[in-house]
Amino acid sequence: MACTQFNTKVQVLKSDNDIEYMDGTFQSYLDDHDIVHQISCIDTPHQNGIAKWKNQHLLKVTRSIMFTMNVPKFIWGDVVLIATYLINRMPLRVMNFKSLVELLQGVCSIIVSLEVFSCVCLFDIIDKLDSRALKYVFIRYSTTQKGYRSYHPLS
Repeated sequence: MACTQFNTKVQVLKSDNDIEYMDGTFQSYLDDHDIVHQISCIDTPHQNGIAKWKNQHLLKVTRSIMFTMNVPKFIWGDVVLIATYLINRMPLRVMNFKSLVELLQGVCSIIVSLEVFSCVCLFDIIDKLDSRALKYVFIRYSTTQKGYRSYHPLS
């Protein structure tokens, strides 16, 4: 995605010393693409400070959304995606009040269609003899369509 969407190259990949990154196939892929692989030492979580801080931030926003909107725990994965979507579009003071998406894409990301998480949304029914619409709950934005993912509590 870095190459095709943003016309740039991944130069360094930082990871922990876990086995999924030590696979020979993965390492040869990195070598073939001239990507430097930097790994942290075993049992040193303090070396992953930025990732740890970002994961905590993401978890706090996710938890806040879930408690505020009183949604069931089984949709936590969708809530994490909503939290990520919102965090990436919030202007930051340290970045001259620009968002991460704006800096990456060069487009002002404040002008986005934001829906309230877990709001009621109505979907039209095709069958002419049924009720006109069903009530669903907005869960998250689609990454591939101009649409939303929703949840129908009854089904």
